Amino acid sequence: LEYLSENIIEEGGKLEVEIGVAAAKMNGDEETGFRRMSSTVSPNGLLNVYLYPERGSGSLPYRIDVRRIYHAPFAARFIDAGKEISFDDVEFRETAVPPGSRIGLDLQVRRYTAGKSIRLGEMITAGMVRSAYDIRTGDVVSVRFTRGAITVVMAAVAAGSGAIGDMVAVRITATGKRIEAAVIGKGEVSIDAY
Repeated sequence: LEYLSENIIEEGGKLEVEIGVAAAKMNGDEETGFRRMSSTVSPNGLLNVYLYPERGSGSLPYRIDVRRIYHAPFAARFIDAGKEISFDDVEFRETAVPPGSRIGLDLQVRRYTAGKSIRLGEMITAGMVRSAYDIRTGDVVSVRFTRGAITVVMAAVAAGSGAIGDMVAVRITATGKRIEAAVIGKGEVSIDAY
């Protein structure tokens, strides 16, 4: 190939690759242009491109590595299914990841539990974990309602699951009324009053 340029754009989980080829020589023949191109993406993140010349037969194969480098989370030890994942359980390594892979794991913002057992050294993907909820659907919770110096606490049943900071629906046990409240701790929600 005399000239080849590639421009890889990833937007919203969709990958667009632009390839520019000026000309190529096939088996020592004179320069030729291309009549068509086909491509496939392998599971390991390599884009296989086949350029078909205007004259002659055959194709020129070309590979583009469309993986991206991320600081991905890996298990620093064996993690049992259902166990809450801590900083000590994870080490971050630079690794190439195929487009569309979901590896998000932000332990500074959210808490996670292992949805399945995770082996030592295994990359932790989004499908392997779930949010560690402080309240789950059906839990009996304490609802705190504060106005000034007065705080009223009442029992309710959670109608949704959530972690600290999430809004969940709860049903007040005494009245049956359904309200939205913020999760403030394990088994506790709060209603802000102004």
